[in-house]
Amino acid sequence: MLPVYATAADGWWMGKASDDPSLRLYSDLGVDFVDPGGDTYFWETTSWDRVTDHPSDVILYSLRGGETPEQMRAQPTYPLLPAVQAGQEHPWKYIGMDHVAQAAYMSELAGWLDEAEKVT
Repeated sequence: MLPVYATAADGWWMGKASDDPSLRLYSDLGVDFVDPGGDTYFWETTSWDRVTDHPSDVILYSLRGGETPEQMRAQPTYPLLPAVQAGQEHPWKYIGMDHVAQAAYMSELAGWLDEAEKVT
């Protein structure tokens, strides 16, 4: 799984699970996140020309002002990603750390992961 914030001008901002409390919780519970590398905090960036260097089985796209999957498809490299070809793109929701909100989102994540195919 790869959490991503994207803009047409700046490319991809890939979230690092170890630096985000919610993502770290999911990782601790067994969700396998792609490590985007780099030594920056929270985000690792890449240009649209290089997004294929970061394949994943599932993409979580940011709901905080980034591009939608439909908008990202306008970039020539985005449709080449295995998760995109498999239709395995889902919203990265920013929710509170309370147990009710987390349980609801974790149920969604579990459903997406259960239905996802290994494509990388």
